[in-house]
Amino acid sequence: MKTAVLFFLLPFLGFTQPKDDRQLVALTISFDPDQMESAGKYYLIAEKPGIVKLYLNQTFLLQSAWHKEGDSIVSIGAGTVRSASDTSVEMVGTLFPGKKIQKGDMAMFLVPLALPVIDTLFFKLARNDINFKTLEDSIFYDRNSMLKAPESYPTQQLLAAMAKDIRLTGKEMMAQGNSQDMEIVTGLYMGKKLFAMMQNATVDDVLNFMRDVYAKPDKYKAHLWKVSETFASWVINGAPSPKR
Repeated sequence: MKTAVLFFLLPFLGFTQPKDDRQLVALTISFDPDQMESAGKYYLIAEKPGIVKLYLNQTFLLQSAWHKEGDSIVSIGAGTVRSASDTSVEMVGTLFPGKKIQKGDMAMFLVPLALPVIDTLFFKLARNDINFKTLEDSIFYDRNSMLKAPESYPTQQLLAAMAKDIRLTGKEMMAQGNSQDMEIVTGLYMGKKLFAMMQNATVDDVLNFMRDVYAKPDKYKAHLWKVSETFASWVINGAPSPKR
């Protein structure tokens, strides 16, 4: 990830809140949209976690996803469900005047989904179709499992695995003499070299980063990023100190 990303509002990990049975869930458009005969109307298909239950003619909002530098994340239309299976949904969407849609944009649904009492950090990321992968391209959690049983992915365990991967990446990049190593000139880690800092990344460092993603997830929605790359971008661009 090459852009400067600065986030500000930060959540508390482990706070207690009442369960709710309706949550906003992002379903990412899986194929290029097919324009229908009516102007501004498109046939859309998205993959769907089995835990997310949809019904015929259920409504949704369409939201753009971040695709490149300078993109803004905005509502671009609305639509209804045409059919749904355990793994996918077919939809008809109508764009707002002047808006465009493409593969990778999102249909935002309000669906029955129990909110965990605690440790909502990665649960919220999963709702927004945000996931991270290792240096070797394996994912840290399965989205459907996270939404269905978030306790199967303890937060501290995920943070520890991510910190380990970041340390490994920093070590390998330094060994290769990668030209992207640089001095950090602002933020929490100012004055340190990037790869050296990554080699010493802790669970708390990753938690601070994930709090930023949690607080303002728009640039991460509908994406699968390497955690080491996004963490490095966050560090270089200031790593804003979390406020409690």
